[in-house]
Amino acid sequence: MIIMDKEIQKKLSDLSNQLKDLRLDHQYTQRDLGDILNMSPQAISSYENGKVVPGIDVLIAYAEHFGLSVEYFFPYKKEEVQEYERLSSSEVKMIKAFRQKPTWLKKVIRELCYNGENISDNDKNISE
Repeated sequence: MIIMDKEIQKKLSDLSNQLKDLRLDHQYTQRDLGDILNMSPQAISSYENGKVVPGIDVLIAYAEHFGLSVEYFFPYKKEEVQEYERLSSSEVKMIKAFRQKPTWLKKVIRELCYNGENISDNDKNISE
């Protein structure tokens, strides 16, 4: 179990609430949004309940669908953010192209990228 301080828990709670509010504002069920974003309703629920921290690929999918900037999910003062890397447009295109590949090819690409190392569950979720 990961122990987080109260400030981090608050920020994660804020993110979970943002995701849920976006869905409800557009009158989507978790199943509707899951179908749109190619995710399971359980994944949507986990993000909204703060059980799972969504990766940047998930936030990009939300942002693209709802016509938002990814920065929408990070409403912190600039001085609070040490450094974070923005995805370039070519990186976003690569992610989109990867998602469209067949499952067998995604496995081959992952193996090549990780040189056969064990990959974490978070990395496996790139395709979802």
